[in-house]
Amino acid sequence: MIHTKKNPNQEQIDRLFNVFSPWLHVPVKQVFHPNNYQDSLPLLANINDSNDAYHLALNIAGYTKEEVKIAIDNQILTVTTEKAVSQDDSKYHLREWKRSNQKRSFTLPKDADVNSIEAAYENGVLNINIQKKPKPVVQTIEIK
Repeated sequence: MIHTKKNPNQEQIDRLFNVFSPWLHVPVKQVFHPNNYQDSLPLLANINDSNDAYHLALNIAGYTKEEVKIAIDNQILTVTTEKAVSQDDSKYHLREWKRSNQKRSFTLPKDADVNSIEAAYENGVLNINIQKKPKPVVQTIEIK
């Protein structure tokens, strides 16, 4: 199973809100300050585990593929979006749709082959496929 990298303060939050999934952590700012919801919204992800690969799908609508970076370091896959937020002089009555820099990290299982990662971006969804390493074959040795 793939897990997200936890915030250092997340352990205390998890104790209070342990009903959340083990790999989706909602920032406390989002819980207590709904007006700041968009600023604290993480990159939303779906993770699927098939027999031979892990499949991640992240909602990154509003970004171009040039504004998205994928990095792997020590079995941690990190997706970062970088987009300058326009400083519009308009007076908004409601602004729920705004994009800025976001980052999401996933700790990959030991059987994930980090040399086989492929990514594609289509219709606002970033699809990342990670092949699994072949399972070692156990050989039996005949005793003579």
